[in-house]
Amino acid sequence: MRDERLGERVTAVVVRSDDSVRAEDVESVCRARLADFKIPREVHFIEDLPKVATRKIDKVALRKQLA
Repeated sequence: MRDERLGERVTAVVVRSDDSVRAEDVESVCRARLADFKIPREVHFIEDLPKVATRKIDKVALRKQLA
């Protein structure tokens, strides 16, 4: 995601099928396995990732969806 001060900030986008996963769960897994600067500052939950015709993630559409 865009950040005015740093240019970009780390954001996690999680596809979940039920409500059993919480933002705190994602953060705790990341804290255990990643360096501090790689830990997402925001966690967004969506039902499905937007994809282009080649089945790759459409990052432009995803950024628009989260903005």
